[in-house]
Amino acid sequence: MNQKLPTLSKIRKKQLKDFLDFLESESVHFMGYPCSGVYNYDELLPLLRYSINNIGDPYLPSNYHLNTHSFECEILSYFKRLTHAKEPTWGYVTNGGTEGNLYGLYAARERFNNQAVAYYSEDSHYSINKNMHLLNLNSKSVATTDNGEIDYQAFEKWLIKDKAKKVIISVNLGTTMKGAVDDVSKIKAIFKKLAINEYYIHADAAFFGMVLPFLRPKVAFGFETGIDSIAISGHKMIGSPIPCGICLVKEKYVHRLTRDIEYIGTLDKTITGSRNGITPMFLWYFVNTSTEKTISKHVQKCFDNADYILQKFKALNINAWRNPHSFIVVFDKCAPNLLSRWQIAVNGNNAHIIPMPHINREIIDDFFNDLIKEGQTVEVN
Repeated sequence: MNQKLPTLSKIRKKQLKDFLDFLESESVHFMGYPCSGVYNYDELLPLLRYSINNIGDPYLPSNYHLNTHSFECEILSYFKRLTHAKEPTWGYVTNGGTEGNLYGLYAARERFNNQAVAYYSEDSHYSINKNMHLLNLNSKSVATTDNGEIDYQAFEKWLIKDKAKKVIISVNLGTTMKGAVDDVSKIKAIFKKLAINEYYIHADAAFFGMVLPFLRPKVAFGFETGIDSIAISGHKMIGSPIPCGICLVKEKYVHRLTRDIEYIGTLDKTITGSRNGITPMFLWYFVNTSTEKTISKHVQKCFDNADYILQKFKALNINAWRNPHSFIVVFDKCAPNLLSRWQIAVNGNNAHIIPMPHINREIIDDFFNDLIKEGQTVEVN
């Protein structure tokens, strides 16, 4: 296309430059959220010249040819291997973890014709409760232990009280604030003990879906544990300028969700209509420029920095800790201006730091220098 297009005025160019400078400055003080800054997708910039839309089922042809479905399918194959999907599994690249959780719970609801009781832990991401409300599920919140893991005894008591025969449960493979990992084997043991044979287990592995598979020694993860669907974020450990995610569901549960859409000449099982066709390319670029060794190295660096942070807190006599399979460092909430400057997430009296791959010791030291200047103020409500 040689058509001359309008450009920004000098004022708007300055506005854009100022905003880019702001992003650069703020990205240095970004320690409270799990978004990696270690990526470069400049080779993909030419794609922005095209109206790419991944509408419909990525595995089927459609009348809209400007899509990246073939690349998306490559990504899905990668994550099927990563999550040990042995039986037929279907999925697609989503707009993020929330959509992946919505899809998994949607498949669960349709499996039981909305006749099941749904459970989730108090430490679950807020999207779980929101999605269960959107789906009009009969849902119950289960207490958690101090480390953020679901309280298995409390869950068993709920099942007995509800006399549940058909059950949906959303488990956490890494909770948002504390990085707790629910033990799927213990949940399945409870089902067996109570003779509950009809159940559906969805796993929210938003952040930890690209952490747990690379731990050594290996930990049980994915479909091998007995889950039925899983949601993983693409913009967290992988890193992406646009939020995205991956949802995988056992294929036998998606047939009820299929619709024939004549307008685009294909079948659709997804939640959204138009879907981002650029984000699968970011994920595709990552998996084709990374190896298991390099990813494991990034993960280990994060754990090493988490332990370094714990040592720094200990030296200041500030309570801080992390879960065994997590490099999220939880500590007592400090002064509000420090939380704001370093963009640190807070829940109640807890705050956390997440040393993502772009965080180095110099940045960590800068944070603690600020903390010391603030007089190690700890707020307790």
